[in-house]
This record gives sequence, C-alpha cells and structure tokens, in this order.
Amino acid sequence: MTTTTSSGRAFAPFTPPTPTPSIRPAPRRRRVYPVWLAPLVVGATVLAVAIATMTPWPVGVFYDDGIYAILAKSLATGEGYRYLNLPGHPAATHYPPGYPALLALLWLASPTFPENVALFKLANAVLLSLGAAGLFVFARRELALGTGAAAGAIVLGCLTV
Repeated sequence: MTTTTSSGRAFAPFTPPTPTPSIRPAPRRRRVYPVWLAPLVVGATVLAVAIATMTPWPVGVFYDDGIYAILAKSLATGEGYRYLNLPGHPAATHYPPGYPALLALLWLASPTFPENVALFKLANAVLLSLGAAGLFVFARRELALGTGAAAGAIVLGCLTV
C-alpha cells in the first residue's frame, strides 16, 4: 500500500519487522539464592523477636523453669541429678536431663544466681531460633511448602512460644 504526500510524492508507511522464530527475547532468569540463606533469615528473625520479648520475670514463675534451674544447679555443683529444693534431695526422675545439662554448663560459665538467668534466657532464644531454622528446612523438603509459606508459618508459630 502506498500513500502520497501533499506534494504528490509516494511513500510506503513504516511497518516494523516481525521477529523470526530464531530471534526470541532471552527468558527471564529467576534469581537463585544460596540454600542456607532462607533458613538463616528465618532463624535470625526468630532470634531477634525472642530476644526483644524476653521477660524480666524471675525463675520459677512457670514452675518448670524453676525445676530446670534447680536441676542445673544440682549438676553444676556436683550434687548429681537431684531436687535440691526438697528435703533429702531426692533423685530427679520426672524431667529429662538434656536441657538441665545444657543449663549446668552455662551455670559453670556464670555461677552467680540470679545474674545467670539472662544467660539462660538467651540460650532459650538461640535454641528457639535453631529449631525454627531446622523446621523451615523440614517444611521445604518434606512438606513441599514454598519459601514464603514455610517462613511465614514458622515465624508465626514461634511467636506463640
């Protein structure tokens, strides 16, 4: 199709060339992050929230925390796994020894009570963040959740602890 100008000259309108099948725009690449980055972000987020929400309440308000502190002191002072707060110091049979053993190590590092309670609470925050990062990896691998869904569920779940 040709058209003419007011001066009478003919010209053809411009039509852009159509791309041939061999010339295609490059596909957009998704940005690939290291595998460890998302669990690290989840763990750091949970750690920051846990530290920010540490309470000034004394040990024993929730009963179990007081028992764990007593058992930690018992292990740290060489008394064995016993309830030091009861007459006769009976053997502790109700609570598993792993967590009191960790607290006993911290007790040895900071033996002055109640100043060491802040260290115990910090250890709880670190353990919660490590658990959150591990649970994130589990949710991604075993439950096939997306990164956002897994991170959101883990962080929101940890906020209730």
